[in-house]
Amino acid sequence: MINIYIAGRITDEPNYKEHFQRAQDMLDKKGFITSNPANANFNFDLGYDNIMHICYAMIDICEGIYFLDNWQHSTGAQLEYKYAVDNGKFLMFEKPEIKQRFKSLEEIKKHYDYIDKIMAQPRK
Repeated sequence: MINIYIAGRITDEPNYKEHFQRAQDMLDKKGFITSNPANANFNFDLGYDNIMHICYAMIDICEGIYFLDNWQHSTGAQLEYKYAVDNGKFLMFEKPEIKQRFKSLEEIKKHYDYIDKIMAQPRK
């Protein structure tokens, strides 16, 4: 099974939990294991930088990231994007043309030839 982290805007987004949950439900139905930071019970007293380190740790155990359509309006999601690219994660996006393009886990595997290579590498 492939583990996917969900990234998107949380700060100043009133319905972020519902948006993340819809994405999680869709990914779960397609056979992914999801890591949803919107379900994490963060103590915001930890501070932004420490919470981002927790999110990076969540990304570390994932093979890829699914970016919600509002990710570009989030500093945290933009940092997660850079972290994912720097660490060789595959990327998926909520944009309609991408959603239609990948209808199943098998189609994603066919499109991204390097998924098998990533999965074969030992986890950090």
